[in-house]
Amino acid sequence: MIDKARKSILKMSSREAKTFLLKPSSYVNIQLPRYFNFSSVIKKADDLLDSHSLIELSTSKTALSQTTDVNYTLLMNKDGRYDWRPLSIVHPVPYVDLVNSITSHWSTIINQFSEFQNDERIQCISVPVESVGAPMSINGTSFSKHSF
Repeated sequence: MIDKARKSILKMSSREAKTFLLKPSSYVNIQLPRYFNFSSVIKKADDLLDSHSLIELSTSKTALSQTTDVNYTLLMNKDGRYDWRPLSIVHPVPYVDLVNSITSHWSTIINQFSEFQNDERIQCISVPVESVGAPMSINGTSFSKHSF
């Protein structure tokens, strides 16, 4: 059950859901140093998709489709020694296009989830939530109330 300090994405309007999904913390949810801030990259991708479709961008001379892998693979050291784990950061343009597609069909998605919730055998516990309370701060580091 979601408490009052968090809001389920299913309780958001399509505009709120888009804003939530385009937050840097939704775009990349792995722990990276503070100087990694994807706000400007996401904003540029959103602005680009306001004037061009992904199909147009995919058929241009420098198209995403001309590359072997549009995503960025980051290697994270798991144990401080020899155990490395590849993590992928999705290219921001296809990510923003996917968010636009999801939120443009938002009422259909919400209706389908409502139908699923009517069946007590189906329980989705992985629905994204957003903290709605003021974040706490410890030594300059912000946390939501539910980080602990």
